[in-house]
Amino acid sequence: MLSPASTITLSNYPFVHVLYFSGRALCGAEEAEKTRVSKLTEIAYFLAKEEIAFKKFPAHVQQEMRHGVKLRGAHLNEKGCREFTECINDAMVEDLKNKIKNTAFYSVLTDGSTDSGILEKELTYILFLDAEGQLVSTLLGLNDVEHGTAEGLKKVLEETFAKMDMGNFKTHLVGLGADGANVNLGKKKGLAALLRAEIPWLVSVHCFNHRLELAMKDALDKTYYSEITNTLMLLFYAYKNSPKRLRELKALGDIMNEVVNKPLKAHGTRWVQHKLQATEALLKSYSVVVAHLENMANDKTHDQAKAKGILDKVNNFKFVSHLLYFQHLLRPISRLSVTWQKEVVEAPLVLATLNNLKQTLGNMKDQQEYPGELKDIASAQQSVDADDQLQNPITGDAENEPQQPVMFKGTQLKKVKVGLGYFL
Repeated sequence: MLSPASTITLSNYPFVHVLYFSGRALCGAEEAEKTRVSKLTEIAYFLAKEEIAFKKFPAHVQQEMRHGVKLRGAHLNEKGCREFTECINDAMVEDLKNKIKNTAFYSVLTDGSTDSGILEKELTYILFLDAEGQLVSTLLGLNDVEHGTAEGLKKVLEETFAKMDMGNFKTHLVGLGADGANVNLGKKKGLAALLRAEIPWLVSVHCFNHRLELAMKDALDKTYYSEITNTLMLLFYAYKNSPKRLRELKALGDIMNEVVNKPLKAHGTRWVQHKLQATEALLKSYSVVVAHLENMANDKTHDQAKAKGILDKVNNFKFVSHLLYFQHLLRPISRLSVTWQKEVVEAPLVLATLNNLKQTLGNMKDQQEYPGELKDIASAQQSVDADDQLQNPITGDAENEPQQPVMFKGTQLKKVKVGLGYFL
């Protein structure tokens, strides 16, 4: 129950209430002992909340004692930390049970996951209004999935509520949130359909962020962004699989007095902000990355062919202009995605973010104005005289670079022979 997303803090749970669940109410203990155990409980809570191993508990206790905190006594080892954590968990579970029992209706969010042993798990969150009318969103359970079918997921959900002593949850459940997989939202045999057979008033919602991701995928399918994603993938693995290359990149950045951001993973991630982060990481370190690729392409100790292949893709006017364009496109979409991922989503904020996105997309479609650095290289490209480029009489392709170079972050871009009117 010690969820990072939970708004619960230990201050909500007096330590005597916590220790009641361990069978040690300490009712007759002296104040000094109560204070000591209270501090140990707080340390155990901190370790659990920050996902720090229990074996670090003695070291944290010793550190507190060096600061003058009186903690000498029992339960100063790893076993004691485990006991304190279990007591805290029991207290929080009991508190959550009482809150849920006092609410008339609630909804659940479910999603599949895997643990460190690559075993399938089902994560369940519950949403409800507490006695003060405040929205509560908290972890309800993380349970093993015996069968990854809709029936299997329904069984997991029923077992999750059973562990909370809520066998009659179907009379209070009004909403289900999940991704759009058939096993969740299939019209006839999905989890929502099975539940609705017993709960006819149930409202199922396809996660807005998943829908946004699917919309982005469809909109950018078979566009140049696929080339950008593939190039970012090549860069990511080029440095991920070679600590030596990464050290060289950082050393070159120090020499050039430039910011160096490690190439980030843009493929295989779910949320659009990950793609934006990978895009911006390359743009911030562009001159250093290009310089390092040039060094590798001329160094026999490196894979010259691979480095030259990536360099040809990256040091390309079309690539850079599209990369800047998609950065401008992804920023408002990322803000919308982040807004929807918040624990509590406010309708006015969502509306304002949506309006901003619509305005940005409208301006981009009408090409009223290119933003920032894209505007700079667009102006430089448009100032290039077509007569400066020789053309192949058969193919019509430019065979040399324009006499007036187009620069980006101090680096001359190659293959400057396409205008910016092809973006949309």
